[in-house]
Amino acid sequence: MEQLQPRPCLLMTIWTLGPAD
Repeated sequence: MEQLQPRPCLLMTIWTLGPAD
């Protein structure tokens, strides 16, 4: 299921890293 959207996963990873820090 997640294989369909591997892009949002990467984006969420960067977003979760702390861009709004």
